[in-house]
Amino acid sequence: MSISQSEVGDAARITLRSLTLQAEPAKFQVDEFPFTFPKDAPPVWVYGNLAAATQGKTEKPAVLGNGDARAEFLTVAIPKMPLTYLLSNSATPPEAPELVVTVDGIEWTQVSSLLTYGPKDQVYIVREDRTGQSYVQFGDGETGARAPSGTGNIQATYRTGNGAFGPMKPGATPSPGARLTLLDTVSLLDESSGGAQPEDASNARIAAPGKVQSLGRIVSLRDYETEAAAIPGVSIVSAAWETVDNIPLVVLTVLMDTGRAAELAAVTELLHNYNVCRGPQRYALHVRPGARRYVFCDASIALAPGNLQDNVFPRVLAALANLFSNKRVFGEREYRSRIEGAIQNVAGVLWNSVTALGDLGLADDPSKLVLPAPPRLLQETLPCGAAEVLTLYPAHVTLAAVAAPVKVC
Repeated sequence: MSISQSEVGDAARITLRSLTLQAEPAKFQVDEFPFTFPKDAPPVWVYGNLAAATQGKTEKPAVLGNGDARAEFLTVAIPKMPLTYLLSNSATPPEAPELVVTVDGIEWTQVSSLLTYGPKDQVYIVREDRTGQSYVQFGDGETGARAPSGTGNIQATYRTGNGAFGPMKPGATPSPGARLTLLDTVSLLDESSGGAQPEDASNARIAAPGKVQSLGRIVSLRDYETEAAAIPGVSIVSAAWETVDNIPLVVLTVLMDTGRAAELAAVTELLHNYNVCRGPQRYALHVRPGARRYVFCDASIALAPGNLQDNVFPRVLAALANLFSNKRVFGEREYRSRIEGAIQNVAGVLWNSVTALGDLGLADDPSKLVLPAPPRLLQETLPCGAAEVLTLYPAHVTLAAVAAPVKVC
């Protein structure tokens, strides 16, 4: 069947076009074809029997204590620490303890707060002190049920261990928590992520008020910042309304702890889940990485009479660490005069002068940055990009003890 030109136009005509090569192509035999990778040992790896794993050791079931129906907010301690927590998309805070508590053989439910529960709800909360010791606390008979009386009737199964992240240390060997049938060895093929030490007091003072105010809901920009700051590995976060390609977005600039930049993808997924479960969902959420801009600082210090360098210099380093701590915000500049002021306020410092101050660049691992050879640059002001935070690594600080300048009358 033929199709006329008038029916479909010139586009339907099949035409052949001539092709002229600049050079005659080389002729290869099949076994001589030049592969772009080694033919005998191509760099292709295939892994099998892969499984996700979490850090922790399952402890033997333990008796936590005796129930007492007369006691309000009965509290019992978990024998070993630290208790293992795993990230949870639905929990507030976003960590869920690896803990099962039974009372008289009945499993009770762990909740974040007792305030919204009634006198018959079999619930409990988990709290930690500054040493890492974890406690289980029951209700008072009005907000959560009291633990019924009994001898050794409060029991728990739990896991301990936390804090692992990054590549495996040289010489370390991963091992399963128990002997597994038909399993010869265990290998860690990727970096560990998500691990963190217990929250310190300084971070809790920043995050806790926001948690109380938001009540687990994400409404304001401050709520987004509070939720992100509570995720392990997040150092600094800032939320703002912005337009990207003419689309209104909630943009979160997130700075990860040193050495944990690769975990930003997991943090992004978690924040998107928060926005779906507890957020307004009125605008899309965009998470962009923050960066640390490392600087160097040289200072000459005259010691007050009766003070030793070995005592004063560590206090100076602590003061500089506080100045360049996580309290900084994105885009915040630093000034030579303010650094000198921070040093001058250290006990035992009579006089000081910053003799070198400059930029070393962006990095996730500051130990790989090399100080320039002296004499080094002296800048009065250290600029900082909108998604950057100025950071001072201890190895990039040079302190020198000098005599105080003589006053000329």
